[in-house]
Amino acid sequence: PHPGARRHRLRHLRAQLSRAAAAQAAAQAEAEGLRARLGDADAAAATAQAEAEALRADADRAAAALQAQLDAAVSERDSALASAQKAEAQAEESQGARARAEAAAEAAQ
Repeated sequence: PHPGARRHRLRHLRAQLSRAAAAQAAAQAEAEGLRARLGDADAAAATAQAEAEALRADADRAAAALQAQLDAAVSERDSALASAQKAEAQAEESQGARARAEAAAEAAQ
C-alpha cells in the first residue's frame, strides 16, 4: 500500500475513534442526567407518599373525633329522652294522686 494511503486511513480511523469517544461521552452524560432525574422522581414520590400517609392519619384522627362526638351526642340524647319519659311518668302519677285526693275531698264534703 501507498504510504499516503496508509496515513489517510490512520487519519480516518482516528477521526472515527474521536467521534465514537464523543458519542460515548454524550451518551454517558445523558445517562447520568437521566439517573439524576430518576433520583429526583424517587424523592418526589417518597415525599408524596409521606404526605399522603400523613393526610390519611389526619383524616383517621378527625373521623375518630367526629365519631366520639356523635357517640356522646347520641348518649346525651338517650339520657335526655329517658329523663323526659321519667318526668312524664311522674307527672301522670302526680295527676292521678291529685285526682284521687280531689275525689276523696269531694266525698268527704
